[in-house]
Amino acid sequence: MKEKLISCLIGYCFGNFLTAELVARKYTGKDSSYLGDSGNPGMANIMLTLGFVPGILTLIGDVAKCLFAMFLVRYLFPDAEKSIMFYAGFGATIGHCFPIWRKFMGGKGVATTCIMIVVYSFLWGFVADVAGVIVVLTTKYLNLAGPVPPLVFAILMFITKDYEPAVMSLILFVIAMAKHWFFIRGIFNHTTEQTDVLGAIKKKLSKKQEKEETATVGNKIIVIGCPGSGKSTFSRKLQELTGLPLIHLDNVWWKPDRTHISREEFDQKLEEILKEESWILDGDYSRTYETRIQACDTVVFLDYGEKECMEGISERIGQERSDIPWTEEIEDPKLIEMVHNYVTTQRPVVLELLRKYPKKQKIIFRTRRQADTWLAEYDKKKES
Repeated sequence: MKEKLISCLIGYCFGNFLTAELVARKYTGKDSSYLGDSGNPGMANIMLTLGFVPGILTLIGDVAKCLFAMFLVRYLFPDAEKSIMFYAGFGATIGHCFPIWRKFMGGKGVATTCIMIVVYSFLWGFVADVAGVIVVLTTKYLNLAGPVPPLVFAILMFITKDYEPAVMSLILFVIAMAKHWFFIRGIFNHTTEQTDVLGAIKKKLSKKQEKEETATVGNKIIVIGCPGSGKSTFSRKLQELTGLPLIHLDNVWWKPDRTHISREEFDQKLEEILKEESWILDGDYSRTYETRIQACDTVVFLDYGEKECMEGISERIGQERSDIPWTEEIEDPKLIEMVHNYVTTQRPVVLELLRKYPKKQKIIFRTRRQADTWLAEYDKKKES
């Protein structure tokens, strides 16, 4: 038992090394908590926000730390039972999910779980991992990749009467469910976004298609996203590249004395704007999401994480802006509350509307870096 506890502790220490943190700082200069809507220090979030290569680097690092821990304990305790390796892998996964240096706010342990069960039992681990892949491909819900492999492996271990790995796999299943619960719950209330994995891979590998999409934005564009995401800044840059008229909805709604027009007057002004032949509309105004989406050619959704948006709000204090008829001198508590709640209130509404209107061109950015890269590519395409 002493050797198993030591193995688990060794695994936990290795698990505390979060590859995503290293990759995020290398590519953005910030920690992974600024990336995406989850801020999760794992492969999926890194790949989604930073791209294929950073995602693969994160995967390699997470797999490597688990393998190193498992084979190290095998070397240290050569006469111990084979399950000693499983304890190390279990510890590495716990360390990844609950790193002490990050106040126990870590990743979801998908990569470490999948590799440890294959190393322990190649046949049954492979079956469990394949089951997870099949479920993801058929349902298109990426978040099911976490709970399925440990659950299937636990069942297989109980069947083969290998009880210690079975119990630990059940524990990992419970952790995976807890880590993914927000999104799993969203499957039932239709707020979790589906992802065509094969289609996404094909799109990533097709540079030609990517360039074609970069060059197609249409003449009627809406830019939406959480407060602080930089909608106005992005819109101004896009206006410079396209020459399309830019309208900030804050300037329509607000007066210089910080009072606003009535909803009826706002709706009337918006209706007149939407009748124009071309425009870029900057502003969230969730009440009018659907009206604007119906009228536009392209939806640009700045789907950034809370930390990145909070940073954006802080940076604009005291700055003169063309998108609002006054200068913000302090952070607005109501605006801060909107940022905190955006992922659970407005974001699901946006995603549902994007699914409702599949023929609309949709451009979604998970980080400022993605948006800046897209603008640069658009500029190059125009010049060529």
